[in-house]
Amino acid sequence: MKKRLQLTLLLLLSTFVMANSSHYNLASECEKKGDYHCAFEHSQNQLEEDLALYTEKSIQIANDYISLSYYARYLKMHKKALAYRLKVLEIHKNILGITKIDIADDYSNIGSIYADLENYDLGLEYYLKALAIQKETSGHNHPLTALAYNHVGSMYIESGKYSDALPYYFKDLEITKKYKGSDDPSVKCIESSIYFVQQMMKKENERKNLAK
Repeated sequence: MKKRLQLTLLLLLSTFVMANSSHYNLASECEKKGDYHCAFEHSQNQLEEDLALYTEKSIQIANDYISLSYYARYLKMHKKALAYRLKVLEIHKNILGITKIDIADDYSNIGSIYADLENYDLGLEYYLKALAIQKETSGHNHPLTALAYNHVGSMYIESGKYSDALPYYFKDLEITKKYKGSDDPSVKCIESSIYFVQQMMKKENERKNLAK
């Protein structure tokens, strides 16, 4: 309990510092205007200021890297975004009290950046790590676990491994139907993905039969 309270206080302090930082506020204003170059520059300045005040392995610095990664992705600087997110993961793994769900979120974000870079094998690797944590912490039938299944399926599709993708989409569909009902738009979207995968598998089988 004491450790959890200490972490909560650190998080609250970090949020307070960010909310009262000029560069943090300026970055937010730039983002509202759609000027992500400006937001990125102010986030860089924020990091420089914070590195003079905090240790490199602190929550505040992790939050700065999250902001930088976010803006870098908007600017299509995917390699920079990845480097920042890997730093966040490294810090989170060494901060007492960071939950497994936080780490799963880090894995998922890293997986999505690898997808941006069209490195689907590494994207799959990190999405699978996120899925394993979600199943362990949230349970096998939780909406967050369903989303993790969807992410894994999407990586298999991008890699052209349609038969591998299908079970993950079916699991996503099963969980999402349970929580949102059969008529929810998200369910229709998953069903469309399943139909696409099945059609691609059908075409693959036709090509194989013609090649015989």
